[in-house]
Amino acid sequence: MQALSDAVVHALKWLQTAGLTDILKTVPASHWMGDRAVYLGAFQGLRESYAVDGLVRGEEVDNAWRAYARLKGSSVRQPLITARTFTNVFAQNAQAFRGRVLG
Repeated sequence: MQALSDAVVHALKWLQTAGLTDILKTVPASHWMGDRAVYLGAFQGLRESYAVDGLVRGEEVDNAWRAYARLKGSSVRQPLITARTFTNVFAQNAQAFRGRVLG
């Protein structure tokens, strides 16, 4: 789990500065769904919503849960206990490791 978290934090840092050409070189063409311009436009629109540090905040989880609960056919019957659904320990370790390695 720590290795995966390290990779996600590293990728999020890269996405902050990567140019669109870098993105196109990295993302397989099959993910563009046949339209490179639409993919890049969607990426640009969503880029600012990506986590900068890999940390998950309780209010973000609550918002996602409420949105899910409103979906037609959702089986949600009780409120979510946010503190039981995630931990930031691995992302925090990844950040500390990056700091030691990159100084």
